[in-house]
Amino acid sequence: MYCGSYQTDIPEAVYSASKAALIALTRNDAIDYSEHKIRINCVCPGLIDTPMTAAMGDDPKAMEWVVNSTPLGRMGIAEEIADVCVFLSSSKASWIQGQSIVADGGIVLL
Repeated sequence: MYCGSYQTDIPEAVYSASKAALIALTRNDAIDYSEHKIRINCVCPGLIDTPMTAAMGDDPKAMEWVVNSTPLGRMGIAEEIADVCVFLSSSKASWIQGQSIVADGGIVLL
């Protein structure tokens, strides 16, 4: 898959299909476990500064792609995704069920 000049070993179709499968599984599990008062949601992160994306930091063209393709102009950090998970686990999210929460710096807006 190409992200600007950055290439991964995972074919884009396989990556996309696996993401879609997780969203579908979230919805199905939310239905199945609702009767037990168990909430099921998922978080869909954008580009996050992790060991998986570390090579991009060494590639100026890849980092330029991140800045230009993300309205917030940067990669996210793991703590930002953790914050979403903490919220979803809290009583403040007690009416959220079967949702896919996108935390991507606005990439889906483009």
